Amino acid sequence: MSSQYITMSRHLFSKLTIALFALLLLPAPGQATDEITVQAQVASREVYVGQPFTLQLEINGAEAAEQPTINLQDFRVEPQGGTNRSQSYQISINGKVQTTKTLSYTYQYLLTATKVGTLTIPAFPVVIKGVTYRTTPIAMTVKEPEEIDEFKLHIELSKTQCYLGEPITMTTTWLIGQDLQGFEFNLPLFNDPRFELYTQTPSPASGRKELVEIEVAGDKVIAQKQATTHNGRDYISLSFRHTLVPRSPGKIKLPAASLAINAFDGYSQSRGRQFGTDPFDMFGSGRRKMYRTVVIPANQLGIEVLALPSQGRPPHFSGLVGKYTILTEASPTTVNVGDPISLTVSIGGTFVDNLSLPPLEAALPGRDFKIATEKPQSTVNGGIKSFTTTIRASHDQVNKIPGLSLPFFNTDTKKYEVARSAEINLVVNPTRVVTAEDALGSGEKNSGNGPSQTAISNEATQDIRANYVEINSAPPEQESNLLFIAILLLPPLLFGLLFFIDYYQHDDSRESRHRRRQAYRRLRKKLHSCGQDEFFEAWLEFLGDKLGRPGRAITRDDVLIALADHPDDPEMKREVEKIFTLGEAALYGGLGHVLEKDTLLRVAKNIAKVL
Repeated sequence: MSSQYITMSRHLFSKLTIALFALLLLPAPGQATDEITVQAQVASREVYVGQPFTLQLEINGAEAAEQPTINLQDFRVEPQGGTNRSQSYQISINGKVQTTKTLSYTYQYLLTATKVGTLTIPAFPVVIKGVTYRTTPIAMTVKEPEEIDEFKLHIELSKTQCYLGEPITMTTTWLIGQDLQGFEFNLPLFNDPRFELYTQTPSPASGRKELVEIEVAGDKVIAQKQATTHNGRDYISLSFRHTLVPRSPGKIKLPAASLAINAFDGYSQSRGRQFGTDPFDMFGSGRRKMYRTVVIPANQLGIEVLALPSQGRPPHFSGLVGKYTILTEASPTTVNVGDPISLTVSIGGTFVDNLSLPPLEAALPGRDFKIATEKPQSTVNGGIKSFTTTIRASHDQVNKIPGLSLPFFNTDTKKYEVARSAEINLVVNPTRVVTAEDALGSGEKNSGNGPSQTAISNEATQDIRANYVEINSAPPEQESNLLFIAILLLPPLLFGLLFFIDYYQHDDSRESRHRRRQAYRRLRKKLHSCGQDEFFEAWLEFLGDKLGRPGRAITRDDVLIALADHPDDPEMKREVEKIFTLGEAALYGGLGHVLEKDTLLRVAKNIAKVL
C-alpha cells in the first residue's frame, strides 16, 4: 500500500469523523436545540413566619415561556413579574458557521410563610409548549418572631367586647430605638373576611406631633411621630389608627401580626478609602454599615363580638350600630312639575365612612317623585357624610318631601332606635302645554249654514279666545262687506307680515349666532372677575348662550342630549355631570363652592368645539 493511498484514506476518515460528529450535534426533528431546564431557588432557607422573601424561577433553553401560576399550601404567594434575556454563540463545523441562541427567563414570587416549623416548597409544574417540567423541592426553616430591645410593636383595641357591626378603633404603635434601612408590616387582619378595616387620618387637634406617611400592608397611612420612653429607654414612636368593623359574631383570636425590619448590625472594616462607604466617614476609615433582617411580634389580641338582638329590630335595618342622626335639605322648594330639586341627605354619627345613601324609594313613592338614577355624590366632613341627588315632583298635588328614617342599634341603651329627618314643604305649580286645540277651541260645530249663538257661547267657554270679551261677531248684513275688504287687504298684510318675520328672524338668528360664538370668551372674562360663588351661574349662562336658552333653565340632561349628536367623549360627559353635581350642591344644597375655574374653562372649551 503506497503512502499516497494511506494519506488519502486518512483524509477521508477525518471527513467522515467530522460529518458523523456534526450529525450527532444536530437536533432531532421536533426537539429544541438546547435542553430546557427549570430551577427554583431562594436567597435564604431560614426565615421568620410572616417575613416576605423572594422565590426565583429560572427557565433556560425555551424559545418562549410565560410566568406560571403557583399555589403553595403553607405560603402566601404574590407574583412579582420577571425578565428574559438571550445569549448567542457560534460553532464552526467543516468550515460552516452555525449560530445557536439560548433564551433564559427569570420570574420572581414574593412568599410569606404562614406557620412555624420545617416547611417545604414543593416541586411545582412548569408547562412549556405542552411539555411539563418540574422544579426541585426546597426545604425551609420558619422561625417565630423574636422580641428584641431595639424595636417594639404594640396593638391596642378601644374595646375587647363589641356588637356585630360596631366600629371600634385599633391603634398600632411602633417603637424605634435603632437605625434601620427598611421595614415590612405583616398584618393578616387586613385580609381577614371577618373584619372590615378603614384607615383613620389624624385630626388637626393632634398637637405638635409630627405626621409622616408610611406604607402598611400595601396602603399609605399617616402616622404620628414623637419621642417617647419605654422601660427606661428612649424611642421614636410611630402611631397610626384604623377603624375595625367586625362582621362575624363569637370569640375571635386575632391573627398574629409582626414586623420585619432591616436593622443596623454594626460596621464592616475594609482597607483604604473606597466608594460606597459611609458618606459621613470623614477620615477614610472605610467603614460600611451592615444590616440584618429581624422580625418582631406584636402582642396577641382577642375580641368577643356579640350578635345583635332580634327583638325590636325595625324594618329596613341595615346593620348600623352606634348613634346616628339624619338631616335633609332641598332647594328650590317652589318649582313646577318636573323641575329638578337638589336633595341633600346628611348623616352624622359614630362612623360614617362606609355608609351609603339610605333607599329613598320607600319614603318618596314613584307616584309622587321621580328619583335620579345616577349614583349620588358624597362628601365626608367632620364626622358627617352628605349625599346629594336630584328628585322631581310628578304632579302638582305634591306639597312636601317626607322625612327619611334611619334605623340603628344604640350600643348605650342596647336598643334599636330610628333617627328621622323633618318634612320639607314644597310648592309645586302645574305645568300645561298650550296646544293648537286650546287656541282654536274644541266645542261642537253646528252643521247648519252658520253657527248658532248657543254654539258660539259654548265655544267661548272652552278656548282661550274667551279672554277677549270685547271682540264680538259681526252682524250678518255686514259679512259680505267685511269679506270684500279682507280680500283686498289680505295680500299686502301677508307681504308685510312675512317681511316683518323675516327681518326679526334674521336679526335674532344673527344675535344668537354671535352669542354662541362669543360664549366661551364671555365665560372666561366673567370667571376672572366674579367670585367663586358665582362660578356655577356663569357656567349656566355659557351653556344658555350655546344652546339658545335661558341659563337657569339648563339641566345636565339638556347638555348631555346636545352632546349625544356629536362623537362620543365619555370623559367630557363625566366632567359635565360632575360640574352640575357640584354646582347644584353649592347653589342649592349649601355645601360650599367647590368648582375650580381652570376645570370650568377646560370643559367649556371642549364643549365650544362641538356645539
